[in-house]
Amino acid sequence: MRDRKEIRNQDSWKIINKKLTDPNGLIFISKPFDQAQQLAGNLNGYFNVAINKKDVDIGLILYEVKSNGETFKLTRYISRASYASDMSKRELLVPNHKTMIPIINSTMTAKIIEKGSRLAVVLNVNKNSGAEVNMGSGKRVSDETINDADSALKLKWFSDSELRIPLSPWHPSGT
Repeated sequence: MRDRKEIRNQDSWKIINKKLTDPNGLIFISKPFDQAQQLAGNLNGYFNVAINKKDVDIGLILYEVKSNGETFKLTRYISRASYASDMSKRELLVPNHKTMIPIINSTMTAKIIEKGSRLAVVLNVNKNSGAEVNMGSGKRVSDETINDADSALKLKWFSDSELRIPLSPWHPSGT
């Protein structure tokens, strides 16, 4: 978190790009859809992670990747792990212990995903110039300094995590 040259989960107002422009993070891409899909609702699920710190800000961006490679940003999600279960009460993580972080309070989104398109999820931690950077010390994040980033963040994503995306086949007639 000390390296200020590396940017992760940079938010942009640009919705459409010629290609996937967020190379930092884990990227998961679906197979092309054989028919149009209706995306309507909000993401939910959970991440199972273990980190060597007491807190982390997790971010993901969901894209439609069209058959020509052009991307359409569908939604963005950021969550401070220590507040993920209850936004009124902070619960610090136990370093190096597998923890389930729920995905709740995500932004609702809706779009028809074109036939031949794929979905891409870029998953990483939040670290950019437009955000308060969580050093993971366990202090109030607004009180942390660069000195609180004493050791590099080590994050293990477990494969039993689950991301539910509200998709269903699109039928223009409504049936």
